Amino acid sequence: MSKSRFFAPQNFVVGDPVELDTEQSRHAIKSRRLKAGDSVELLNGEGQIAIAELAPQSSRSLAVFTVQEVTAEKPVEFDLTIAVAVPKGDRQKVLLDMLTQLGVSRIVPLNCDFSATRANDKLVAKWRRLVIESCKQSGRVWFPEIGLPANAVDYAIRMSNQGLQLLIADPKGESWQEYYGPRQSTTKVVCFVGPEGGFSETEVRAIVSLEAKRVSIAPHILRIETAAVAIASLLLTA
Repeated sequence: MSKSRFFAPQNFVVGDPVELDTEQSRHAIKSRRLKAGDSVELLNGEGQIAIAELAPQSSRSLAVFTVQEVTAEKPVEFDLTIAVAVPKGDRQKVLLDMLTQLGVSRIVPLNCDFSATRANDKLVAKWRRLVIESCKQSGRVWFPEIGLPANAVDYAIRMSNQGLQLLIADPKGESWQEYYGPRQSTTKVVCFVGPEGGFSETEVRAIVSLEAKRVSIAPHILRIETAAVAIASLLLTA
């Protein structure tokens, strides 16, 4: 049986105590009903995994663990950012869970001309909570970054100025089968996925003018989360 996993954003050192925050402590003590001496996995979101035991000084509201063992993983070499319009409701959880499992490095919520749901600071906080839960479930040790809300064109300009390869998911673009993929020449890619109504012509012209490649993954309109997950999967396994 796999160990319960918890998030603790700190550097792990064998023998050191680790205190979980209120939400994580509640989950450990009340939901998981852990007792002193029980062993768990701790993730810090930056590549470290610690095996730790619940310490006797823990209380009903504060879980304290003692680190027993620490291992670390290197980050993946291919850095993929999915800059994506915000889906409605529970579809956001599906989007974030799947992109996290696939290994996307960064997810940036976009505000587009045809966006039905707008990105704001409250949404960013929600998305960060969701990716933490997904990482705990999947055991991913490098957590994806959730970027600040951005205007699609403004973000494309910033990424282009940094020399990154840009892709835009577009039914009118060249088919994926004809596209050889950017992994042969670069390790950092930003892919733009618009709302169901698509990017506006103004947005497409502006992003394409930055030498973004238009790539089609289906001949028809896809839901936001379907398009984002499909293109992330293709890029990460190319």
